[in-house]
Amino acid sequence: MTDYEHIKQYTIASIACSLIVLLVFLALSCNDLKPAVAENVPYPLNLGQIKLSEGGLSDFMPINEAQVNIMADAIFWAENSKRYPYGVKSIDTGGNHDYARQITVNSIRNGVARYEGRSADDGRTFLQHFGARWCPADAHSLNRNFISNVEFYIRNPKPVRVQ
Repeated sequence: MTDYEHIKQYTIASIACSLIVLLVFLALSCNDLKPAVAENVPYPLNLGQIKLSEGGLSDFMPINEAQVNIMADAIFWAENSKRYPYGVKSIDTGGNHDYARQITVNSIRNGVARYEGRSADDGRTFLQHFGARWCPADAHSLNRNFISNVEFYIRNPKPVRVQ
């Protein structure tokens, strides 16, 4: 084997070892990372006992600020729009994330009040009730996926990080 081949092998082995060390470091340091969310909000959120009905979240209703924030995050990812953050179209947010989030949080709170104040139980879950107003299924073909997408992100919380 020539000197060149030895140097080449040594270089490849060095790079491989460096990558392994980097990967181990990243894996160990990820355990200490906490996502950037609203202050004092446990993340991921323990949603408590959620009853399932035909694959859906039948008893989920945000009853505290932590759950409101989780639902707002879920709506952000379900809508997945830079032009209309959180899917807010009824008010011109100019793409302002913070403004759109506040509108979403207020709407969730108002949705809880509306849901609790219903005159009759129509058999809909909170998410079905909220979704019918926030993202009506008949307004656009993609809207029929809204509730299942929000349910997915409530079950699998993913914090919103805006750059």
